[in-house]
Amino acid sequence: MTGGVPCSDHAALGSVLTWLHQHDASVAEFERANALNPNYADWRFGWALVPAGDSPRAIQVLRASMRLDPFHGPLLLFYLGVAHFMLEEYTHALDIMRDFVAQAPVRPWGHVMLAMILAQLGRAEEAKAETAEALRSPTAALAPSPVQAG
Repeated sequence: MTGGVPCSDHAALGSVLTWLHQHDASVAEFERANALNPNYADWRFGWALVPAGDSPRAIQVLRASMRLDPFHGPLLLFYLGVAHFMLEEYTHALDIMRDFVAQAPVRPWGHVMLAMILAQLGRAEEAKAETAEALRSPTAALAPSPVQAG
């Protein structure tokens, strides 16, 4: 703790700041959390780094989080796939995003990301099939995308 604030509070604030598109402040809060406890495995730090424009570091943080928390939820995989996509590492992104979709098949944005990756790999028919799957999802109209322009 620093000044009575536990690292989990810094991470929670970092998460909120990510949603508010305050990327520098978000990253600073996650860095404070990690300074307090280097073993604090919070996948949300990797999530914050992607829209902040630091996909290489996001991959490092997400891989470390996977190592420290082998029972992580599927959203870690989503953001790991997005980070690889942003670096144009489409083959890595494809494998990871397929794992995400297998674990969270009702999340339409997983299928949307698969469609984007497949399109970049020149696999148009598969991309169309993933797009159709995303549109069939009962939550497609309800769920906001976890990747938002900011």
